[in-house]
Amino acid sequence: MEIELPEAYKQALASYPIAAYAGNSETMFWDDAGQLIALNQELRKGRPPVNPWPVRFYALGRDHGGCSDALDLDDPEHGVFWFDRQHVDATTDSRSPEKFEVWLMRQVKDYTSDLIDAGVDPDKSPEQREQIEKESVGKGCSSLMIVIVILAIVLLIGVAIGYFART
Repeated sequence: MEIELPEAYKQALASYPIAAYAGNSETMFWDDAGQLIALNQELRKGRPPVNPWPVRFYALGRDHGGCSDALDLDDPEHGVFWFDRQHVDATTDSRSPEKFEVWLMRQVKDYTSDLIDAGVDPDKSPEQREQIEKESVGKGCSSLMIVIVILAIVLLIGVAIGYFART
C-alpha cells in the first residue's frame, strides 16, 4: 500500500495512548500494523456485499459488529468517517466534520472510561486487561448459574405446591 498517513496518526500509533490496548486489533483504533495493512488491503479488494474501498479511505480498525472508522486521506484536515459494516457511503466531495485529533481524543476518553467501568486500569498491560476480562466473564457466568438454579428451585416448589393442592 502506497499511501501517506498523517503525522498525528503516526504519532498516535508510535505511542499508543491506552496502554491496556497496546498492540490491539479489536477496537475501532487498532495499532497492530500487520492487521491494519491486511484490513485495508481486504477493503480495497472488496468482498460481497461490501464494494471495494476507494484509496481515499484508510480504515483505522474494525469493531466486533464489522463497522470501521476511516481516515479521509484526500481531506487536508484528515476527517474521520464511520462506515456501517464497512459500506462506504461518502460522496467524492463530502468531508467529515470530525477531524482525526478530535476523533482520537474521543476514542481515548471512551475506551478509558469503558476500561475503568469494567474494573481495568487503562495503564496496565494488555495481558493484565485480558486476564481481568476473563475473570469478569467467569463471574458473570457464575451469577447467571445462581439465578438459573434459584429459578429452577422456585419452579419445582411451584409444581410441588400445585401437585399437592390437587390431591
